[in-house]
Amino acid sequence: MDLDWNWKVVRGCKILENAELLCILLLFNLGHSNGSSHGKSRITRYAHTDPEYVPLVGDSYSQIEQLEKMRGEKLWNKLGLLWAATGNQVQSISGHLNAHNIEHEVIRGNEISERYPQFKFDEKWTGLIDPMGGVIYANKWLNAFQEEFKNLGGTIRENEPLISHDEGDNSPLELTTKNGKYTSNKIIFTVGCWITKFFPHVNFKIKPISLAVCYWQAKEENQRHLLDEKHFPVVIAKNLEKKEYYFALPDTDYPGAIKLVLDDGDELNEDLSHPKKNNKDFVDLPGKFITDHIPVVDGTKPYKVDQCKYTNSPDHHYLIGPVSSKTSNILVGGCGSGSGFKTAPGIGRALAEMAAGKKTTVDVSFFSPSIFGSCAAYNCQKLGLKTLLLEQFELGHTNGSSHGKSRITRYAHTEVEYVDLVGDAYEQIFELERVRGEKLWKKTGLLWVSTGDEIAKIHSNLKSKNIEHEVLKGTDVEKRYPQFKLSDEWNALIDPMGGVIYADKWLNAFRDEFKKLGGILHDRETFLSHSEEGDIHYVNTNKARYTTKKIIFTVGCWITKFLPDVKFDIEPVSISVCYWKAKNEAESHLLNDDHYPVVIAQEMELKVFHYSLPDNDYPGAIKFCYHYGDRLTKDLAHPENRSQHCIDLPAKFIRNYMPVIDGSVPVKVDKCIYTNSPDEHYIIGQIPTKNPNILVGGCGSGSGFKVAPGIGKALAEMAAGKKTTVDVSFFSADRFKPSKI
Repeated sequence: MDLDWNWKVVRGCKILENAELLCILLLFNLGHSNGSSHGKSRITRYAHTDPEYVPLVGDSYSQIEQLEKMRGEKLWNKLGLLWAATGNQVQSISGHLNAHNIEHEVIRGNEISERYPQFKFDEKWTGLIDPMGGVIYANKWLNAFQEEFKNLGGTIRENEPLISHDEGDNSPLELTTKNGKYTSNKIIFTVGCWITKFFPHVNFKIKPISLAVCYWQAKEENQRHLLDEKHFPVVIAKNLEKKEYYFALPDTDYPGAIKLVLDDGDELNEDLSHPKKNNKDFVDLPGKFITDHIPVVDGTKPYKVDQCKYTNSPDHHYLIGPVSSKTSNILVGGCGSGSGFKTAPGIGRALAEMAAGKKTTVDVSFFSPSIFGSCAAYNCQKLGLKTLLLEQFELGHTNGSSHGKSRITRYAHTEVEYVDLVGDAYEQIFELERVRGEKLWKKTGLLWVSTGDEIAKIHSNLKSKNIEHEVLKGTDVEKRYPQFKLSDEWNALIDPMGGVIYADKWLNAFRDEFKKLGGILHDRETFLSHSEEGDIHYVNTNKARYTTKKIIFTVGCWITKFLPDVKFDIEPVSISVCYWKAKNEAESHLLNDDHYPVVIAQEMELKVFHYSLPDNDYPGAIKFCYHYGDRLTKDLAHPENRSQHCIDLPAKFIRNYMPVIDGSVPVKVDKCIYTNSPDEHYIIGQIPTKNPNILVGGCGSGSGFKVAPGIGKALAEMAAGKKTTVDVSFFSADRFKPSKI
């Protein structure tokens, strides 16, 4: 049997706890080399010619990472994959990887030797580098899944050939082996080339072949180090004109000898055994490729030739699921076609879920990938939770609160409970900038101006947290920022860590890193309903049914739609996002983020609150808005007509206090949705009267973007049953009186 897929399937079944007893039956003894799962090394990679493989690889990476942590054992080595091909294949693969936001690099063929001096390609070739490619320690993978399966209570019986089995739709099914009879609710065959023996009537042709697995040494002893894992990548090379496909790995199996193999072979004998000797072409062609393209390796004669079996379907893709129309209780995982080892964990999980009658099983399900949801999903995946992120609209929509190019970040708050959340968010963004090599915000400083005693309150909060800041008189602001002219009734505070968030980049970065960690993101998938069965939730959408342990709603104004029996007095409002230009073109430079700070302005006696940012969204026009708006319609849409005071109030402030800005009419007005709780603070955590496995992150009230990473981490820690890094009890829904619920 194909042991590698088999162990991953049965371990997946046991983790799902859908059976009292799991039994695996083996035709041969453990450790045999009759199939496709023996040996020390295989290739893993995101890069594929078909995009459908990429999520399977991501799921496999996630499982292996978890297994390595659990066992304290290294199961693979990240070396990078080099894919070299003639024609346009590399461009096609790059497109698939871009669609999944998978990091990679495309280089010209004649540049490959600059990266890998072992190789020599001309301009007819193109190279793709997949940094997540590497060597699977195949024997260790196999042993790890075998051991963990047994640790979970699974049963193994070796040297027990199957004689017959039921093929009808009855349950339980009966199996007969040479040693006795078994009954089972489900049977999963992962039998490699023996599939035709068990299913002789399948209506398509399966081709099992014998590969000549060739190993080649360096020409010179002083070049031998270039063949080890520190220097030699895993490789796929396709000459499309000659229809030749090779794969290569470092000297993991035999020190000093790389594995380089032609991806084709001889037909097996009728009894499915290897031919005594492989066709000479399957040795000579790899030798010629080496001579032409790997000058440091001796291609005249292989150091050693092993044999391995491939089982190919007609289109060289895997078979996963029922193979017969007679019953859905018999499943097959097969036709790995030489590439199935790396995706075996993902395939194993899929077969286990099919056997359990489950569509997809995850630890945490999110609705939706807003900035709160994306940050929380990323942190869940970092904690090792398998996470599904669902969006009811198409990605990039402008229906909520997370679109646009800019937001404000700041330590300064009137409530001290916000400050630590901001600090955690800064730390996560600093880390993300380092990892991605991308600038995600700009430190401009925050200017907070207010009448009344708000500045004194903020000063006290920042001082208690040892946060650097400066307090000014209103009349002194003009000396620092000539765009403003305030009287002595105003007070001001400067928070030097304030700045402009590049909002679209934040959102993309958290989603991108979430998917790199193996997270699953679906858009245009509408939540319909969910039900509970103990600690398990069943979620129904317009496309699928999911099983999950936790649900986290980060759905903004749609919270009352998703949880209609939770009667928070939540107010969703439509904000008029106004943009204003300078009076004189010569002063336009004063509106860019090199000169203009992020701003909060409060006229306390009028109960008017404005915010402002530089011209990042529309060059030459600052964003200056009234921090309130019109209620949404019953179907949560923006009203057709906005209230004029949402434009008149910021215009009046500009005319009175910002002499360089034209406050007569905004150059543009966009729309955004705020979702406000009764006290205008966030809601983070469980909802009273609801299942404790349902969490909510919401009511950002127009200020939540900057703390979304901190809120996301807190929600992820709650989902994982951990104490939150930052105390968010201030934002618990328990603060509301029962009458409001």
